[in-house]
Amino acid sequence: MAVSAYGVDVLRVKERVREDAGPGPVWAYGGEDLNANLMVFENGAGVAGHVNNEVDVLMVGMEGQGTLVVNGQPEPFGAGSWVVVPKGVQRAIRSGQGRLVYLTCHRQRGGLSIQPRRY
Repeated sequence: MAVSAYGVDVLRVKERVREDAGPGPVWAYGGEDLNANLMVFENGAGVAGHVNNEVDVLMVGMEGQGTLVVNGQPEPFGAGSWVVVPKGVQRAIRSGQGRLVYLTCHRQRGGLSIQPRRY
């Protein structure tokens, strides 16, 4: 991570997402107001269905393709996609054939406890 002229950490995604990165979070930020996580999953791996009742979550696809399942409805998700998943909504995500890299951002809450799971 590099520091900009303004004293802000600049994440270089390509540096974080090397061949041996993942599965799961490869970078995380936990500030007073914001949580952000860079996630990497390969070949059908991802996060099993769960409900977050605490915060809305912004998910931004950075690389690859996969499937986001929201309340049982599968949607294509990957590089160039973004979605806001409201709190109280069930979601799951898995990579397609290859790597899926995405960023999650949400208001600060308790610690992240994501464990990679297969469907």
